[in-house]
Amino acid sequence: ATVTSTGGTITMKALSEAAIFNVAAGVAGAGAAAIAGSASANVVNNTVETYISAATVTADKNLYLLADSENDVTAIVGTISAGGAVGVGGAVVVNQLSNTTRAYIDADATVVAKGSSGTITIKDWTDNADGTETTETLSGLAVVASNEDEVFVIAAAAALSGAKGIGLNVAVNRITGTTEAFIRDSKINSSGNRGKSVKVKAHSDTEITNSGGALGGALGIGLGGTGVGATVFVDLIDRTTRAFISDDADLDEIFSGESVEVSAFSREEFDTF
Repeated sequence: ATVTSTGGTITMKALSEAAIFNVAAGVAGAGAAAIAGSASANVVNNTVETYISAATVTADKNLYLLADSENDVTAIVGTISAGGAVGVGGAVVVNQLSNTTRAYIDADATVVAKGSSGTITIKDWTDNADGTETTETLSGLAVVASNEDEVFVIAAAAALSGAKGIGLNVAVNRITGTTEAFIRDSKINSSGNRGKSVKVKAHSDTEITNSGGALGGALGIGLGGTGVGATVFVDLIDRTTRAFISDDADLDEIFSGESVEVSAFSREEFDTF
């Protein structure tokens, strides 16, 4: 493919917003034994890509490739059980997010972003504890991949009986996947037309909030015997965030008339109550 913009900017975007919100509740009552349970299982597994592959693309002004994925899972589970002899309440939550987000130029593509006039506004992130999202402007080429995963869990279980009351919550959050921005085996600009800036940026932000305290928890009351309450949260994150420029043996050159930036920024936050 050959794409040419003789008087403007070329913008390529792949955008995804995945959201899951669910509530699961169980209630049981009996004169002897009461057992109540609730469970929630949520899976998000998306591929979001913006790319130029084995193509010739020329922009008189600027070129912006953006792959942006935002994933939000909220799970609220609860149980109440009351039995004369035994009361058992339990809540189980399993969340799995595994997303691939990529923006790239590959496979012997030839790309020219002249940056002849004007600017483009691209995503940026402050290198601080909050990873605050912001923007920046540039003239030239920008290849940006961003993935944000947010999980919020409230788990509550209450069990009441005259003898034995048992309340138990278990929540498992597993977040995996890859976020990449790269230029590989491709020619960018030329010695006679060096363009302006070249930026390759990958960003990943993961936030998990588990609440078993003020908004949830496990309560077991045995009025004449035993009461047991337990809450277990397990959080697993195994994500890859990369930004790179690479080539094979044919030595495709990259030229910039101003600056080259290759940066990867990953942030993970856990809040458990």
